[in-house]
Amino acid sequence: MSNPQLTDVQKKINKKARHILRASKIWMMEFSQPQQPYRYIFHHIPKCAGTSAFDALTHWFICIKDYPPPWAWGNEDDPQAYEKFCNRPKNLANLCHYHILSGHYHLPGSFIHERYPSFLEQESYRLITFLRHPLQVQISLHYYEIRMKRISPQEPLEKHLLTRNNYLATVIPCNESNYKDVLNRYFFIGLVENYQESFEKLAALLKKQRIQVDNLNQSPRSRQRLSPGFLSEFEESNRLDYQIYNYAKTLYQQNAWL
Repeated sequence: MSNPQLTDVQKKINKKARHILRASKIWMMEFSQPQQPYRYIFHHIPKCAGTSAFDALTHWFICIKDYPPPWAWGNEDDPQAYEKFCNRPKNLANLCHYHILSGHYHLPGSFIHERYPSFLEQESYRLITFLRHPLQVQISLHYYEIRMKRISPQEPLEKHLLTRNNYLATVIPCNESNYKDVLNRYFFIGLVENYQESFEKLAALLKKQRIQVDNLNQSPRSRQRLSPGFLSEFEESNRLDYQIYNYAKTLYQQNAWL
């Protein structure tokens, strides 16, 4: 479990050390084993507990980071930095069965189907992600942007939550005509609302040891009661996101992957 008294820097150092130790252990256990036919990709959708999922996955895999560098956006010295990242995907042929590739894949140019089109064509690639209730995703984004000083703490919550409709559909990406087909491509979709249980299901599916999941990268937030009028407007404005989430929830409840 994480220690709340540690500074952010200390937490990052401790987390990195854990990952290195786990990676060494996994390599020693798996390197001499016969290669398995599957290769894994973790679609880390922002504000869907992906940081916690990445940490948990290091118990089972050596995680290969595939995230744009922090300087990829707004870099006046290199305005093509993000484009360069998009044009330099990882070589999937170098992945082993004990690796998992991890990235956001949430912006045009780096969407998973653009960056790695072969994963659509070969059943040997298994895509894993976690989804969250659409309202909770947006609330988490709101407080994350406050923490990162992208918006003012005085920004009215309800007003801001209505400025970015169907966020999940934008970052997956999908539309009303194909969202079921897109979700059906995933090997496993867990739910943040059933996070520990999701990892237990994933462990059974992967034939891995069960683990206790930590909650990481949480932004401070205030308790605010949302008005019934806002809730109705938000649900109507984000109808596609609710369809996506409810379909993922149906797959999860039906144990579609087991």
